[in-house]
Amino acid sequence: MSAMRTMEVKYHPRFVEKALLAEIRHKEKQGDCQLRDQYRRLTEPLYALSPEARNEEFKTVNIALLFQCGLHRALEEILNEPPFCEKVDETNIFDSEGEEVADLFQDKDRRIVVIKVRAESLFDVPHLRSLLNHELTHIADMLDAEFSYDRTPLASTPIEESILRERYRVLWDISIDSRLIGSKQPTVATKALRQKEFLALYRKFGQKECEAVFEYLWSRDRMTHPELREYARNPRLLLRAAGIEADENTVLPGLLCPLCGFPTYHWIVNPGQIEACVVDHIRQDAPDWKPEQGICERCLESWTLLTRDRDGDSRRVEGG
Repeated sequence: MSAMRTMEVKYHPRFVEKALLAEIRHKEKQGDCQLRDQYRRLTEPLYALSPEARNEEFKTVNIALLFQCGLHRALEEILNEPPFCEKVDETNIFDSEGEEVADLFQDKDRRIVVIKVRAESLFDVPHLRSLLNHELTHIADMLDAEFSYDRTPLASTPIEESILRERYRVLWDISIDSRLIGSKQPTVATKALRQKEFLALYRKFGQKECEAVFEYLWSRDRMTHPELREYARNPRLLLRAAGIEADENTVLPGLLCPLCGFPTYHWIVNPGQIEACVVDHIRQDAPDWKPEQGICERCLESWTLLTRDRDGDSRRVEGG
C-alpha cells in the first residue's frame, strides 16, 4: 500500500501573532490568565537578543503556542480533507485585513495554495468552513484539467479587464455556490444573494430575462473556464444559452459597437442624445444602423466632428 500523500501547511508570522494575541485576550476576558503569563515568561527574555534573533525567537514561541492552544486544528482538518489535500503540495496561510480568498500558484512541479484569511476567523468555525468550502472549490476547479483554467487576460485594456473580471467572478461564484448548496454543504452566500449580484450586473437585460438567465446558470452543472470567459465577454450568449431570443438592441458594457465593431463600455443609447444631422450622416455610410442600436462614445464623437466638417464644407461651397 502506498503512503498517504501529505500536504505541508505554513503559517505567516503575522497571522500567527494576531491569532495568538486574540486567544490571549479571549481567555483573559474569561478570567483565565495562564496563557498570558506563559507568553510573558517565554518572550520577556527575548528582548535581550539582537533584533534579528529576537524576531526569529518570537516566531518560534508564537507558532508553538498556537499549536499548544489548538488554534490550527479546525483549519487543518478542513485542509486535509480529500480531494484537496491529495492535489496540493503546500498551503500558505496569510492574514487578511479585507477580503478572504484563496489562489493557486505553480512552483516548478509543486502546487501551492495561498489563503488570505482573517485571524479572527479561526474562532468562528462555521464561517471558516463556509469560506473554505467556497474558496477551495475555486482551487479544485483550477486544478481540474477539464475546467481548462488559464490566466490569459480577458480584455486588452485595464478598464475592460476590470469589468470582464467582475462578470467572470459573479458567474463563477454562481457555479460554485449552486454546486455546494445542491450537495448540502455550507458556503459563503445564499442563492438569493447570488441572484441579487447577478441582477445588479445584468439589469439591462430586464427583470424577467435576468431571472430566467440566473435560474439557467444555477441549474447548470459545472461550467468550464472557456464557457465562463465567453459568457463574460458576450452577455448575449447568456440570453441565448437560457433559450431567450437576444434583442440585438440590448446593449451592455463590453458588447461590440454596431458601427466600429469594437467592444465598448460607454454606450450612447438614447436617440435624443444624438443630433438629427449626425444621424443623417451616419446613415449615409451605414444605412442599416438605427439610433436604438446604440453607438459608442468614440464613434459619436468622430461622427459629430465629421458632420461639422461636412456642413462647413457645404456652407463654403454655397457661399461660393
